[in-house]
Amino acid sequence: MRMDLLKRLIPLAFDPTQVDVERQRIDYPNVTAWDQDEKLDASESDLAEKVRYLQHGNGQPLDKARIKLIRADLRNVFQQIKKFMPSALEDTRTKHDDDFMTTIFRYMRLKYPEFTLCDDNWKLNSFVSNWYGNWRKNLKDGVKKQAVKQEQADSCTIPSKRHAQNLVSPPVQRQKLNIKKPLYISHPFNYAC
Repeated sequence: MRMDLLKRLIPLAFDPTQVDVERQRIDYPNVTAWDQDEKLDASESDLAEKVRYLQHGNGQPLDKARIKLIRADLRNVFQQIKKFMPSALEDTRTKHDDDFMTTIFRYMRLKYPEFTLCDDNWKLNSFVSNWYGNWRKNLKDGVKKQAVKQEQADSCTIPSKRHAQNLVSPPVQRQKLNIKKPLYISHPFNYAC
C-alpha cells in the first residue's frame, strides 16, 4: 500500500523513461564539494553550513530560493504521506527501509540534479537526514502546542457574576464637546418685508 501511495504522490520516481544518471567528477571540474570532506568556504556562499555543499554543475553555490523550493517540495511529499498513511513514517530517517528511501532518493535525484554531483549519494543523505530530523521535530512541537492549547481551552471556566463584574471595566463617561454654532451671515439682498 505504501508503494502505491508513493506512485501516486511522486510518479517521477517510478517513470521508467527517466534515467537516474551517475555523474562523474571529471565531467564537472568546477564542483568543489564532490566528496563529503570538501565544502564551500563561507566566503563563496551565503548558505548555512548545513547546505553549503550544494552546487550547480558549473560550481556555483545554490541560492537560498532554490534550497527553499527543494525543502518545500520534500515537505509537501512527506505531509501527503503523513495525511494518507501516517504509519509509513518513522521517527528517524534511518529507520525507514531501503525501498522507501531508494524511492525518495530517486525522486530527488531526478528532480534536483544538484544531488547527483557527488559520490555515494552523500549530499542527498546529508540533506534528507538534516531536513527529516527538523521536520519530525516540528511535527512533535506542533502536536505539543495543540495539546497545550486544547488543555487551556478545556480548563477555561466561566467566572461567576460577582467576579465577572470585577473583570469588566467601568463605563466610560462621555464628554460633551464644546462646539460653537456657526455664525450665519445675512445675505446682502435680504430685504425685510
